[in-house]
Amino acid sequence: MNKKSLIYYLCMSVLMACIGITVAVTINAKYEEEKVTALKKALIVLEDIGNSNKKGYEINFVKDIDYNEKEDDNEIVSDYNAHYESSGSFKLSFESDESKKVTLTNGFQSFFENGKGFISGTQSESHVINNSEINKKTNETIRKENYNYSVSNEYIIDNNENISVYSSTKYANNIDTTKTTTDSFAGKINKNVLFETVELSIFNTAIDQIMFIDVWDDVNSLLKLIYNSLTKIDYNNKQELSNFIKSKNFSFKINNDNIQISYMIDLDDKLTSGVDNNYENIYFSMELDNNTKEIKNFKFDLSNYYGSILKYDTNNSMETAKINNYYIEGKIVNNTLTRKDTSSVEYKEYTDETKYDFVDQFVNHAIPTSEDINE
Repeated sequence: MNKKSLIYYLCMSVLMACIGITVAVTINAKYEEEKVTALKKALIVLEDIGNSNKKGYEINFVKDIDYNEKEDDNEIVSDYNAHYESSGSFKLSFESDESKKVTLTNGFQSFFENGKGFISGTQSESHVINNSEINKKTNETIRKENYNYSVSNEYIIDNNENISVYSSTKYANNIDTTKTTTDSFAGKINKNVLFETVELSIFNTAIDQIMFIDVWDDVNSLLKLIYNSLTKIDYNNKQELSNFIKSKNFSFKINNDNIQISYMIDLDDKLTSGVDNNYENIYFSMELDNNTKEIKNFKFDLSNYYGSILKYDTNNSMETAKINNYYIEGKIVNNTLTRKDTSSVEYKEYTDETKYDFVDQFVNHAIPTSEDINE
């Protein structure tokens, strides 16, 4: 190959490389632009979601954890293992004369003030613990404890002219079934009579206490976080949209009227003690219907996040903790939901003369109690 041919091929190679780089940059820029467009469309749908006078919320969760600790010294081998599992479902359905009057960022207070409908749910929690100590020299079992306990509850609170409350709880000792007990409450009272007796904020707190599993706190915190972070973005400001997308592993899919967005949430101190950390991010996904202005599905995958917390907290070669599953998912629709049939339940009716009995029975029998797992 002569010098002219060599120069020609070198120039062509450089030219083709430059074209390839330009095409790659162009494609990448176009995809980034499409991300911004998808986020904007999603935010517009979210803005319209609050305009319906009918609303239905449905949320489900599962949390499943294993924990093990083994210690071996010169005389004793200690072996501790535990399994924790909880799950729950929740519905909130209401109609309101003005949709904007019902805001759930601070609990159910505005629902009781300005809506008509119901709250319902099921929830269960179980602890299984096995703990033993063995003398290494004699192989004698010094101590052995086995614990297997679960609490399950279902509830329905109706909010109309009357407040009706049904709650049934089972406390199961799965080793000694003779210790298994149940508790329940079914009562109704005129709404005005009730709220002349107790402040609405106090009743709101009591409803929160029925939802006894800790995961409900995460549900509230995460939904508030998503709402606050997305609603503060000016979707007409392209730079704000672009800044939000950066470093979030943002992805999207648009199919006819459906918009799907997914991204990572770096919580840092949002659900922790208020200090910086190196915990894993939470994966969040959401599918919206541009036609009905509904959230067809949302999901938080917290498995890696809580796994990293447990790994940090144990930080000991003799301790292991594993998150088998932890997610929260649900939907928000612009319609009322189907209420479970409770026609077979006999509600006791309370009057102005017996209104304090309603409060007393509600507190003592409708709210599940936390049991000491060492008993």
